This record gives sequence, structure tokens and C-alpha cells, in this order.
Amino acid sequence: DRFVTADEPRWQANVAGFTTKLAHGQIGELLQQPHPGITTQWFASPGIWQDSWTAKKIPLIAAQCILLLFAGYLTKLLWGNIAGYIGTLFLALNPFLVAHTRIYAMDSLLAICLLISILSLLVWNKEKQIRYLVYAGAAAALAFLSKLPGIIAMPYELILIILYLRKSTLKIISQHLGIWLAAFIVTSCIVLPSFVVRPLGVLGDMREFFGSGDYTALHQYGVWYYIGTIIFLTTPIHIATLII
Repeated sequence: DRFVTADEPRWQANVAGFTTKLAHGQIGELLQQPHPGITTQWFASPGIWQDSWTAKKIPLIAAQCILLLFAGYLTKLLWGNIAGYIGTLFLALNPFLVAHTRIYAMDSLLAICLLISILSLLVWNKEKQIRYLVYAGAAAALAFLSKLPGIIAMPYELILIILYLRKSTLKIISQHLGIWLAAFIVTSCIVLPSFVVRPLGVLGDMREFFGSGDYTALHQYGVWYYIGTIIFLTTPIHIATLII
């Protein structure tokens, strides 16, 4: 409640538009932004009618806390209790994550959902239990619906599944790829029902949003601005990791 970032009033309007259209059964018109930020709108919707920014943000913050605890649980399954507790503590105290989870935005949800998806895939490879493969596909869909760069999880994890099962038959590999994809698609349709009503229309809306004057006016510096910012503000190790 101490500050409001430049994007938050816009995201408040997005959440209000999302909940209003959902309440009126306009399932095909739920997309408010090209990002698309659907998870932000779902988690923030219980507090949209509150007057104070503190009350508005509490549901969104609570949801992300639960997701972080789940990430810690997956860490515990992978590397034991100590790693799970320490990993959860490090995540909870990470200054960038603390900063982003307390505002109306989608970047923290993108990061958390990607983390859960990768951890779930690692647990599946260790335990060989299908439900963790389902978790991985579902979390990847949540990452994508949080912010479009989350789609990177799809090629990365599908390739990883193939590598993990490289000694198995083609049928087994295909089955596991199908399970991951099914979890991704079903979750996408549940979280953004507009995909069920008008799948191509949703993708067209995203493209239209990106080309609208409202969006381009706020992002007029072009891609080189962001690349230059990364180079200027990051470290050589981060740049090398980004390239890899």
C-alpha cells in the first residue's frame, strides 16, 4: 500500500474487465491484454471490489505464497527436507520476487510457474509417477497464460522428455509427450475458456493488441532498448547464461 507502480492502474482495469465479462458469460471475450496475464486476473479478482490497494493485492499475494510453498515441496522431493526448507526460504526472501509478488503484474507468476513446471518434470524423471508430468504440463500452461515468453517451456520440456526417455520405445515416448501436451492444452482451456469458444480468435486478438496504438505508444523504444538495458544492468555471468 506504500506505492503504486505505473502499470498497476491498467492491470486493475484489466482485472475488472475480466471479472465483469466472466460474470456476464462473455466467455469468448476474456482476453484483456496481449501478455495475456490471465493468471494475474484470476488470482486478483477476489479483491477487485476493495477500495484500498492493500486489500486488492492480498488475494494475489496469497496465491503466489501457496505456489511458492508447492515449489518448495517439489524441491524437498528432489533433494530432501533440508534443501526443501532452505530453497523455500531463499525464494521467500529473494528481493526481486518479493518486489514483484506484491504488485499487480504477471512477471512473478511467470517465474514461479516456470519454476514449478521444471521442478515437476525433474520429480517425474526421478519418481516415474505420471501425475508430476501432468503438473509440469499444467504449470507450463499457467506460465504461458501469465506472460507469453512462458511458451519457452513447451519446446524445452518436450525435448527434455525425449532425452529422459531416449532408451524407451517410440510408443512410450509418444505417450508421455501426449500426456504433457494434454495437460498443457486442458489447463489452457480451463484457465482461459476463450480458447474453447474461439481459439483462433484469441490468437488474433493478441496480435491485434500488440499492433494497437495504445500498446505501441507505451512500448515505442523498440527491442534494442530492452537489449541495451539488459547489457547495461546485468553481469557477464548473466549475459553468458542468457546466451546459453
